[in-house]
Amino acid sequence: MRTKFAMHGTLSVRIDGQVLILEGQGPWNTEALQIEDERIMTQVKGLYGQPWGVLGLFRGEAVYVPEAAKALVENVREEKHQGRIATAIVIEASPSAQFSQLHLKDLYQQASENVSFFSTEADAMAWLQRQLQVAGKG
Repeated sequence: MRTKFAMHGTLSVRIDGQVLILEGQGPWNTEALQIEDERIMTQVKGLYGQPWGVLGLFRGEAVYVPEAAKALVENVREEKHQGRIATAIVIEASPSAQFSQLHLKDLYQQASENVSFFSTEADAMAWLQRQLQVAGKG
């Protein structure tokens, strides 16, 4: 029987065109990955079937506990079948930004996700838009 723990970290979700924007502060556990707002899940599912990307705007220790890391990899793999093509990440105000980047890069590589890291939201969004343009032409 799986024990439900209190959520660690914060994570908010919004949609901008073909981009799912995740904003949060880690570290995160599995409970933080659950999108329980039905309205937001409906919007997320609205992206399915077309090319879409994810913009992660993270602060603090952007790391996942082992169980949450495994769930993230599985979620990304499933979403790739629904049109997810790339993830752009910005890590700010982190005492361990380099470690966080290595940790996240490893997780996204396990999921075979096209991932890149940026110092600004504008650069990250521009890269994602280019990925979406290329995918839309294919």
